[in-house]
Amino acid sequence: MNDHKLSYYDLEAVISELLDSGVLTTEEALEDEFREILRETPIEFTIAGVIFTLDPAEYLEENDPTAYRTGYNDWLDSHNYEEVMLNGNHYYTDDIYSVEEAIDAKVDELEDELEEDEDPEEEEDEDEN
Repeated sequence: MNDHKLSYYDLEAVISELLDSGVLTTEEALEDEFREILRETPIEFTIAGVIFTLDPAEYLEENDPTAYRTGYNDWLDSHNYEEVMLNGNHYYTDDIYSVEEAIDAKVDELEDELEEDEDPEEEEDEDEN
């Protein structure tokens, strides 16, 4: 994945497109999604007739971080997310082929631009001879 020929800025453009399209996501976004799933079933209990409601994501993360992390990792695995490192940052995808295709397409686009830039110069050199 890191053997592409893109500059830092060209790869950032590809990353931005993939993030916008939802093919790539960040760990923060995935953790937010996991927390929302945990929050679908709030923890309620009663003490002395008073009903208390806890945020399950917050409770689990604060009181049993190992269980929270294990649950999060199991959830990631169940959705087939793969970790991808691009420009030194970690991203996640469940469609690694789309990421590779987008990078390859950008490489091809830049190579085509280089060839177009080189062609007029070659024609000028031939005309001078």
